[in-house]
Amino acid sequence: MAENDQQSPWTRPGWIISAVICGVLLVMGIVLTVTFLTRDDDTPAPTGQPGTPTPGVPAPPADPDAESICGLSGVELDGDLPDAPDAEWAYVGTAAYPTSAEYGPGLNEGEMRTCYQHTPTGALFMVANLAVGPSDLNAATEWFDYAVSPGPFKDDLLAANEQAAPETPDPSGTRFAIRGFRLLDYSGQTARVDLGVAYTVSGQETYMSMVYELVWHEGDWRLSGETATAFDAAQIPNLNGYTPWGA
Repeated sequence: MAENDQQSPWTRPGWIISAVICGVLLVMGIVLTVTFLTRDDDTPAPTGQPGTPTPGVPAPPADPDAESICGLSGVELDGDLPDAPDAEWAYVGTAAYPTSAEYGPGLNEGEMRTCYQHTPTGALFMVANLAVGPSDLNAATEWFDYAVSPGPFKDDLLAANEQAAPETPDPSGTRFAIRGFRLLDYSGQTARVDLGVAYTVSGQETYMSMVYELVWHEGDWRLSGETATAFDAAQIPNLNGYTPWGA
C-alpha cells in the first residue's frame, strides 16, 4: 500500500507532550488517542508491568461460531500465539500497521480497516490496526463507533475518545512504532492482547504496554463495551517478555 502523507491525529507530538505533562495515560486504541486524565490523589498510578490481569471482567454473550463478516476462513476457539506472524506493513504517516490476506483486515472502506480472522492472530492484527488509526478525524470517529461492541460502557468509551481529540496536532518530531506483543488470554469468544509499542518524541524513546480487551461480535473482533477497562496503557521500562514484531 502507498504511504499516507498525513499522520494519525493522536500520534502527533503536540498531543503526546501535553499528555506527558498532565500525568496519567489513557490511550484509546482505535485511533491511538493519547490523553492524560486527572486522578484522585489516593488513586494508585500504573505499576508499569505489562500483562497484569484485570479482575472481574465479564464475558459478554456472543456466538463464538459467528461467521466472519467478510468471509475470512479459519476459526480457532482456543490457542496461543508463540511466534510472530508474517505481515505486510502499510503506513499512516510514519506509523506502520500490519495487513494480511489471511488474517485481515479483510475490508477497507475509505480509511476504515475491519474484518479480522477468528483466531489469536486475527485478534492481534485487529489491535495493531487499532493502534494506528486513520489520519482523518471523522474517519477515526466512525471507525471507533464500529470497533466498540454494544454494552453499558460503550457510550463512555465513545465520549472519552471524542474528548481526547487534539485540536492543534503537530506532525513533526515524533515517531510511533509497534515493537512486540503478548497474548494474555484467548477463548474464541474473548481475547486479551498486550501490544508493546515505542514512542519517540524529540529523540527520547518511551515504551508502553497497551492492553486490549476484545470480544467476537457479529463476525469481527471488537473492543468490549461490557467493561470500563476495554483498554489500559502504562509506561514500561523495556519490552522484555514481548514477542518481537513490527515493520
